[in-house]
Amino acid sequence: DARFARSRPSSRILLRDAYDHQSMGRWNIKRIGGQWMAMYLDDWFNTVVHLPFSRLLFLMAVFYICLVSVFALAYLSFADECGMDFSDGIEAYYFSIETMATIGYGTKDYFFGHCWEPLVLINLQVTASLVVESLYFGIIFHRLTRGRKRTNTVLFSDKAVVRRVADAYYLIFQVCEMRRHHLLDARVRLFAVRHERDAHGGTAYYQAHRMALKRPNDAAGGMLLMALPQLVVHKLDASS
Repeated sequence: DARFARSRPSSRILLRDAYDHQSMGRWNIKRIGGQWMAMYLDDWFNTVVHLPFSRLLFLMAVFYICLVSVFALAYLSFADECGMDFSDGIEAYYFSIETMATIGYGTKDYFFGHCWEPLVLINLQVTASLVVESLYFGIIFHRLTRGRKRTNTVLFSDKAVVRRVADAYYLIFQVCEMRRHHLLDARVRLFAVRHERDAHGGTAYYQAHRMALKRPNDAAGGMLLMALPQLVVHKLDASS
């Protein structure tokens, strides 16, 4: 029924599902085909950094526990021969996590019966600890300082309008910054996404075209003063 069809939300290529009908920069695009697993693993750092935060923390905790457990099993394999003062997996795990976090043992023999195996493993584990902790610090710092969430307070008009001025038509919408500490050197770009047909009847889907702006002027860099609400204006012409 026509009334039901009108009430359904229209499909958007750029989702506006945040509060006040704003966009969080999520694209309504499903990418299929290709060796996506290999491509994502080749760039594993960005793949990990952009995981959901809860999944990222879970992955970091699991990896840390597994790393500690691997070294604990290695220590347990020669604990008796080297007088390492533990005899089961729990004590070996405590010893391993103590080595991972800090070096300050409460064992009877600080030299572990002059065995070379603990010396090698402790050096390896300390090196692994430095690498993992530096990596974790870098990932968390990257997540906390990335500018993606900064867009939460940049609001756009819910609807754009077409206005006739003299003999020309203009597409107009408004943008504003809700924070008191506004963005510096903010720029705006406008794109139209459409399907194109050629003379032979072929169709090229979802082609993006740059839309020239009259305000702010593209020739001046398209910069906005975000301390005040600003109009973004595109003149509709044959190139639109």
